[in-house]
Amino acid sequence: MYNMKKKYTVCILSLVLAVVPVQHFYAAGFFNGYAGMRADISFTNSVELALKSFFAGQFNITKNFIARAEFTLSADNLFDPELFTGGADAKFQIDEISLIFRRQFLGGANYLSAFVGTYEPVGSDIFLRRQFGIQPIASKITESWLGLSGSIVYPRFNMGISDVVHFSGQPISAGAYIYFNRNGNNTDRMDFNGDIRFACAYQYFYVDVVTGINAPFTTTDKVYLLVESLYGHAGMIMLVGNNYTPVAFFFQGGIYYFPFKRNKDFSEYTIKEHMYLLSEVRSNFSSFQLSVAAFSIPQKTVDTLLFLRDPLGINISFSNNALHAGTVQFELGVHTTLSFPDKYFTDLIHISDFFDTMPTLTLAPYMAMRMSSGEMRVMFQLDATALANEQPAKAFKINVGYKAQF
Repeated sequence: MYNMKKKYTVCILSLVLAVVPVQHFYAAGFFNGYAGMRADISFTNSVELALKSFFAGQFNITKNFIARAEFTLSADNLFDPELFTGGADAKFQIDEISLIFRRQFLGGANYLSAFVGTYEPVGSDIFLRRQFGIQPIASKITESWLGLSGSIVYPRFNMGISDVVHFSGQPISAGAYIYFNRNGNNTDRMDFNGDIRFACAYQYFYVDVVTGINAPFTTTDKVYLLVESLYGHAGMIMLVGNNYTPVAFFFQGGIYYFPFKRNKDFSEYTIKEHMYLLSEVRSNFSSFQLSVAAFSIPQKTVDTLLFLRDPLGINISFSNNALHAGTVQFELGVHTTLSFPDKYFTDLIHISDFFDTMPTLTLAPYMAMRMSSGEMRVMFQLDATALANEQPAKAFKINVGYKAQF
């Protein structure tokens, strides 16, 4: 799997590097992007400092030819002396490499893309932001302070093509995707995927919906292409209202690898581990914001998030983003999260069992400060449950992040 990813990635990356110099021959050619890093300080065994950084860039090679790339680099512990001798674990991840050809026509604009990585992933607001130029609408509890996409409904590393039409006169886009990946139940098989997408961005209503099928296939000596079963997946992100209305409702959800037949795959399918649900009510009072969210998110996704610990829970966040110290604008806020280990929305019918084990209560005050073309964030996390269990080393964590646009 890794070798195949590496092979296709190198091919596409080589193509990007080959065409980028062409931009010097065009007056319209320019580059813009984002870069950032996040440091996580924890005290579980000893003081550990994990460092993660990302780079995301867009090359407007010509007026109608665009190349994008996004990469993430992480080190588990900078205090590990083996990190500087090659013995420690450091990870390089390709999030996206894509080439987009844009063509104007009477009814709008057409975007034909070839990509590898998590290209415009389902459940992220990145597609809405790219197509309609809106501000971010994703929930703050799914922020990672890294990359552009944030939390996604179902993980995938893909390679394929897409064709999206942005209609003129209306903030509406629709498209189709064909791609391959290895993120199925059996990683020894390739998956063929076909998706359709619809999105719109009106003043008080935003939605991005994707649905599709994936068909794992294998080859044998007798059969060149063998498809044994079909799976479905779907996801959406929606905001009723906007970032400034007194009340708004946000929803992010989806399901992946859902078998269409009641066969062995269906009997082994665990819906709670393949369904993503997050609903959030947001209120704006002048410069104050209050959000109340309920979530049921697969544990694999939770492990990639910044401060969520468990799959099921509720979060209340309060913030003020209009504070000033001289010419510097900053935001102060706090997240309060009550979550339940190893519980999902399907377990709500047995809610009386929820407190057989102690739930997780987390307080996370934070500060965000705008600096020049970037933003610095600092967050202190307190796990009150770990303190109650007399595990003070696990109770505290500090996160510091910085992201800049250039």
